[in-house]
Amino acid sequence: MTHFISTEESQILEGTFWREHTTRQYLSQVTGFSRNKVSSLVSNLLSHGFMQEVGPQPHWRGKNHHLTLNAGLGYLIGVDLGWTSVTVALSTANMTVLHSLNKTLGPYQDQDAVLACITTLIEQVLGLQEIQAHEVLAIGLGLPATVNIEGGLLSVEHLPQWSYAGIHTHLSRAFGVRVFLDNDANIMALGELWIQRRQHPQSEVENMIVIKVGHGIGAGIIANGQLYRGHDGAAGDIGHICIDPEGPVCHCGRRGCLERLASARFIVEAAQRQAALKGSSLGQRFLSPDQIRYEAVLHACREGDPEALEIIQRAGVRLGNVISNFVNFFNPSKVLIGGKIALAGPLLLASIRQTVYSRSQPISSRHLSVDYTQLNERSTVCGALALALLSAFRDAANPQPLHFLQP
Repeated sequence: MTHFISTEESQILEGTFWREHTTRQYLSQVTGFSRNKVSSLVSNLLSHGFMQEVGPQPHWRGKNHHLTLNAGLGYLIGVDLGWTSVTVALSTANMTVLHSLNKTLGPYQDQDAVLACITTLIEQVLGLQEIQAHEVLAIGLGLPATVNIEGGLLSVEHLPQWSYAGIHTHLSRAFGVRVFLDNDANIMALGELWIQRRQHPQSEVENMIVIKVGHGIGAGIIANGQLYRGHDGAAGDIGHICIDPEGPVCHCGRRGCLERLASARFIVEAAQRQAALKGSSLGQRFLSPDQIRYEAVLHACREGDPEALEIIQRAGVRLGNVISNFVNFFNPSKVLIGGKIALAGPLLLASIRQTVYSRSQPISSRHLSVDYTQLNERSTVCGALALALLSAFRDAANPQPLHFLQP
């Protein structure tokens, strides 16, 4: 079944998406539409099967009927593409994950090889659930690159031969569905915003920074309840803030970038140098410094290895210094730290918190919470699923109607 979604209807659907159950009154508040207009739009969406109305339950306040997205609209594909792995998840339209697959990638693979891998994983996850490609509403993909959505441009410093058009064209042709791309930190922020609003509907987070730390460092910025991308899609590229003008050369060609001094690369190199010293506790853990990997250092930190603890603490202080500047400038209510670095455990978080609170202005940090992401390593793939659905709803100007399943 097909239906053209108007811009106003897409706003209603988006408002419904952010809450597990919502009401016409709430939709009127978030859209600014009159109650009569909301009722008319909701009636149309209900009649076309986009939404469902659920009768009042004993534990609900009041006796209003609640509205939800129809899980039978179709399916979503979310792709989390990192430097060393890719995760593909399949979900219903209401974000219930049905299956996910992960595959390790070699470093710096070319675009065709990675897209072939993603295509295979999508085919496998659909096959495992016996779902056909035409039943998929959209694909959302997060990748470690600056993405200008409006201009269809992609900037990947490590992989200059990659292109927005190449990725978009390959996947849209392979599966015949809409494909939407964004930076992985932005998508992680979307995933965290979704879970925050679902689990704490009465205390919506309007201003939040989500920091993704891995082989690169980036930030997703939620401003006034919306993902902020900046003029060219480059907002949140904090990994290339200079913290030491005389520091080591970053892959961007400049010296002393945060990414060069606090990311996975720094942690591994610092651990390798330490392990090469006589009597090193890290050296006793590994047969050779060359065998040290990022995750192994993080696990050593959790187990209390003193040298791993010192390396992680140093990275935490550097991250905290940069974050404190953002707190003074942006005044968020939450800062969330995500990526594999969360495996380091409580010491890293304590180091970041101590630095942020000590270097931020009291008025900017008095209501601030600093924590790890709630969805952990699932944040980005859940954000990719959210991107797929929200972008499909917002794509009202597309001349093709939105296809969905008739439940």
